Amino acid sequence: MNNPILAYRTASFEELEAYRDKVGRDVWRDMEVKVFQALEILQPGRFYDVSRQVKEEQQELFVKCCCVYILEQAPDNPHPVMFHDGNTVKRY
Repeated sequence: MNNPILAYRTASFEELEAYRDKVGRDVWRDMEVKVFQALEILQPGRFYDVSRQVKEEQQELFVKCCCVYILEQAPDNPHPVMFHDGNTVKRY
């Protein structure tokens, strides 16, 4: 997919819960742990290129877990993680 973030991102917890139920809680939790760990150590100015660094079959799950991380991060975080464009998630 050319722009996985544009295709899969959401700000709806209801949509995220429905997707979690669709893929299964264990599959969701395994990816969520990996995504949260990866984003926690991401340095300011660095990014993940989802279209290049995440297997295509895992991109939707990866992006949806990123959505949870982004929605739950502290609003006063001096270096927030955000979607940068259609392909990357970046720490500012």
